[in-house]
Amino acid sequence: MKRIAFLGFGNMAGAIAAGMVEKGGVPRSELLACDLERGKVEAFGIDFCPSAAEAAASAKFIFLCVKPQQIMDLAQQIAPFLSEEKVLVSIAAGVTADALREATGYRCPVVRVLPNLPLMAGFGTTAIARPDGISDEDYNTVFRIFDGIGSAVEIDPSKFNEVIPVSSSSPAFLFEMARLTACCAGQYGIPEENALKLFAGTMKGCAEMMLKGERTPEQLTQMVCSKKGTTEAALEAMREMGWEEAFIAGFKRCIERAYELGR
Repeated sequence: MKRIAFLGFGNMAGAIAAGMVEKGGVPRSELLACDLERGKVEAFGIDFCPSAAEAAASAKFIFLCVKPQQIMDLAQQIAPFLSEEKVLVSIAAGVTADALREATGYRCPVVRVLPNLPLMAGFGTTAIARPDGISDEDYNTVFRIFDGIGSAVEIDPSKFNEVIPVSSSSPAFLFEMARLTACCAGQYGIPEENALKLFAGTMKGCAEMMLKGERTPEQLTQMVCSKKGTTEAALEAMREMGWEEAFIAGFKRCIERAYELGR
């Protein structure tokens, strides 16, 4: 594999790099990064590059891992150092591949990916869109990187904002549910540590059951619910308080914000 550059080396970039090394067999010598915190890059054991332009010039695959508000300026900065042999990989929510292609003068293909936080634990799922003008070899290389870290799913490029609440933001929904569960448990005398352990283990098991694909979420819910039992009573109370409406509103607002960031 050709040399890989990370422009920005925050938590997500670090998780991707770690996955490449630990699960993908990519030697650290193939990686370099440009970041404001040099010590973070060097602590990971890869080359530090003081200039984004220099990093882009020396790499085949260039991972754009800065905040969405910064990425267009970065794209314009590195544009003169790009060529059709290179591949940009963007993890920025709300910023389209077309916008990045325009900002870089259409010099190389842009693969848009949407990883999520569990990638840091080696279990993340990444949405990925195949752009026009990329070779099978280059696209497959990017896909294998993310599929090897956790799993990857190819998504229509036009639906990338819509998939954000499905996989990218949803960990926060689950963490918030865990927080609320622990808080409620504490009010009834169950230590937070025990509550979180029980909730996390349950969540992990539920994920495995859904991934098997043998039953729909609705069918799995019914397996938990006994007629007029405790679970049914809880779900009825939550629905009466507008739980479903609140979730749908949050889902919609997440997508709207992605379009706002893109503008």
